[in-house]
This record gives sequence, structure tokens and C-alpha cells, in this order.
Amino acid sequence: MRELIVSADDLGLSALNTKTILETVDQGSVTSVSILANGYAFETAIEGILKRPQLRISVHMNLTEGKALLPHEHIPHLTDREGNFKLSPLGFLFASRTICNEIRAELFAQIQQVRKALGFTPNTPIAVDGHQHVHVAPMVFDVLIALSQECTIGEVRIPEEPFYAAYVSIRA
Repeated sequence: MRELIVSADDLGLSALNTKTILETVDQGSVTSVSILANGYAFETAIEGILKRPQLRISVHMNLTEGKALLPHEHIPHLTDREGNFKLSPLGFLFASRTICNEIRAELFAQIQQVRKALGFTPNTPIAVDGHQHVHVAPMVFDVLIALSQECTIGEVRIPEEPFYAAYVSIRA
């Protein structure tokens, strides 16, 4: 039997966005949410999730918008001096592989922040996907696969859109 999963991305991005997503969850339209660990309303989003234990949760890994969790000094090729991400999704298709360690560090920080906030044990599998689908850029996807065991990633959502179809041959 198949199950329909309706997911809302960007939970935690802003207060209004978070409020609207949680209202659609309460109306029964949305059954899964993706939370931005670096969103402006992250704490509000966590509170909302904890009040709705039926929700499927995934980490909406973000490398392209807003402030990174790690300081600029740790990820200087990903952020500007203020700590804001500076690459576009397309930029990850052409970036040097020398930034893989920086990508790994930031993704690890985001996944661990969500795990801790939700009270997940280290062995609890967690689902992930990418803000603006950046996780399917080959370099980022390789880093994600390398992190999968350490972070107990149990599911990766893969978009099926023409632009990304050329880069994805694995179905999670």
C-alpha cells in the first residue's frame, strides 16, 4: 500500500512562515515538515513540532540562504564575513571540491542542532532534504552520503524535477 506524504519545507524560516505551515498541519493537509536549523524562527518551529508528535520531520539542510550556524572562520568559502551564505545552488555545481570539509562541518552542525532540539537519541534515524535542492548537487550529495552513518540519516528526499534529473540516479 502506498502512503501520500505532503511535506512543507522551510519551517522555521520566519515567524509567519512557521505559523502558516503549522496551521496547515493542524488542518490535516500537511503530514511532514522540513525544518531549517538556521531559520529565524527555529525555536518556534521546534515548539510547534513537539506539540504535534504525529508529524514526520526532516532537516532542511541549508547552504545558500541566511546565516550559517558555524562562524565564518570555520567555513570561509561558504560564507561572507558576516556569516551569511554566499553561494547559490548553481554555485555548488561549479565550486571547488576543496570546500567539502566546510560543507560537511555545516551540515553536521545543522543535523545535530535539530537532533538535540527534538531530543533524538544518536541512534534515532533522521530524514534530510536540501533547501533549494542544494543537496542533490554532486559534491554536496557526496558529503551527505559520507555523513549518513555518523548522523544516522535514514531517509534522503530526492526531488524529481527536470533540472536535477541529470544529477540524480539514486532513489532513496
